[in-house]
Amino acid sequence: EADIGGEVTLDCPCFPSSYNLHAYQACQGTFTDGGMWGEPLQSECSLEGISLEVCEASQLESPQEAAEQLSIVTASPEDLDPLDVSIAAEALPGLLEEAATD
Repeated sequence: EADIGGEVTLDCPCFPSSYNLHAYQACQGTFTDGGMWGEPLQSECSLEGISLEVCEASQLESPQEAAEQLSIVTASPEDLDPLDVSIAAEALPGLLEEAATD
């Protein structure tokens, strides 16, 4: 929740909380027209290469699809860096919980 003209701090999607990186989003508008969210400022949250692929895989709607895609993307451990492993490890508990309830 934010006042018009205020800003909220959001955790970066896919980054483990231990990385302490954030995105920011402003509440824009006027009291006459109402408030609306501006585009999130995510400069600290940019991912590329395998890290981006791992992130995208971990956020697929179906836990089975996410697990399959994570398996493909992480198939060559020698190509992974610590961030890739952290993103995948952070996603696994949620995927397992979702799969158990399906």
